[in-house]
Amino acid sequence: MELRPLRVMILLISLIRVGQAQECKLFTLTLCVCFLTFSPVLSVEPNSPQIFRGETVTLTCRISGGNGPYYWYKDRVNVHRSAENYYTIKVDQSHRYRCYGFIDGWSTAWSNEVTLSVIERPKAVLTLQPDGQIFSGQEVTFTCEIRGHADTEWMYNWNKDDVQISSYTESRKYSFTAVESLSAKYTCSGRRRSDSQTSETSNTVTLTVSEKPKPKLTPSHEGAVLKGNPVTLSCTLKLQSAGWKFYWIKPTQSTETETETDYYNISSVRDSDGGQYRCRAGRGNPVYYTHYSDALWVNVTGE
Repeated sequence: MELRPLRVMILLISLIRVGQAQECKLFTLTLCVCFLTFSPVLSVEPNSPQIFRGETVTLTCRISGGNGPYYWYKDRVNVHRSAENYYTIKVDQSHRYRCYGFIDGWSTAWSNEVTLSVIERPKAVLTLQPDGQIFSGQEVTFTCEIRGHADTEWMYNWNKDDVQISSYTESRKYSFTAVESLSAKYTCSGRRRSDSQTSETSNTVTLTVSEKPKPKLTPSHEGAVLKGNPVTLSCTLKLQSAGWKFYWIKPTQSTETETETDYYNISSVRDSDGGQYRCRAGRGNPVYYTHYSDALWVNVTGE
């Protein structure tokens, strides 16, 4: 039975579609088969071995002299047809893609196959040091950590009240001197250095900055103190919390006396203990100090 040219063409096309024809057969009757052996080049941008779930990627089907239409297959199932040679998708899980197109109305062969390996998008974790109450003039440091991806190089983005304040810096730490105007809600995110893929936005950390405190210095009893008697000075903060140390000084002293407690005991007062006292508190490393208290006079008299 003689095969007509159209049947020959259909047969050859089917052979090429299943990959059985690998080179152009120079037969006059089937010269169109040359177009069918042209393989498009399928590429993906961003080109990364791992793509975060929900990331947008663009598949490009490059054909020299191609003029469409272009057909796109996912796991060998046709999912898209377009006049353009690119296909933009938001990935949800791992799939294999390939494409083919046309040259002057003739179909090309299949492109190479591209596998998109999809992983969960990492989340940034934001922390603040020191924690607790922050006072004006205190040095604070935010740290942005992309957990589970320690082997990846990241750039870091910082936001204050949902407004970008620093765009993709190399340091995962963001430090500044706190003032009341910087009280706000802060977040961060990471962008992979090798491409444009980003982490999820971090948890929100609220920074509340209070006016730099000034302690109040008071004695254990009013009036003059008899020599030999004890006296206790107390340095009180309105917003006192854990972690404070206290520092005591007199004009006759060249250095401050440091205590872990907010009181200073003199077990047996001498004449040299009389004079003007001030105190202040400090915490952190480097140490953040409060203002000095107002001066308190200790008068020593009698025996």
